Amino acid sequence: MADAGLVTDDALMTLAAADDAAAFSTLIRRHEQAVLRYLRQALPDVHDAHDVCQDVFVEVWRRRQSYEPRGTFAAWLFRMVRSRATSRGRFHAVRRLFAARVVHDDASGPRPDALYDERVAAAQVRKALQQVPATLREAVALRHGADLDHRTIAAILEVDEATARQRACRGLAVLRERLSAAERP
Repeated sequence: MADAGLVTDDALMTLAAADDAAAFSTLIRRHEQAVLRYLRQALPDVHDAHDVCQDVFVEVWRRRQSYEPRGTFAAWLFRMVRSRATSRGRFHAVRRLFAARVVHDDASGPRPDALYDERVAAAQVRKALQQVPATLREAVALRHGADLDHRTIAAILEVDEATARQRACRGLAVLRERLSAAERP
């Protein structure tokens, strides 16, 4: 295979459809970390996240011959990931990394002596995120958890890009409102 970095996801799926295991391994390496980041936010248990990730890539292998490149591979993959996470019925709050982004709102990150405070903040974010409407919560998790762009989120959610951007922004605003309300005595 040519330099794997230069080969598109669609080309790798075509090779995988011809039973090229190396091409499929390249696809997994490219997308596994983003899938796991998303699932760790979507599911309450890290073991569930790893199980779903593995299940998804097994399903991608099974569907490799029927894959048709309509849109991006990432959008196709994350629709499958989203479906698996949702079917488990455990769509939960964004974990510590996202909590630090929302609560600390600065690039310096938490102080070394603030680990306890950060854990408390993460729990508050998880609780507050559950109060965000599901459509907004999902957009926030895809944007800030899986670090996907609005175009890909739109494809996953099957909405236009402006709606995806609006849901992610509104979801983050609602989350901040919930966090502010929780801080008030």
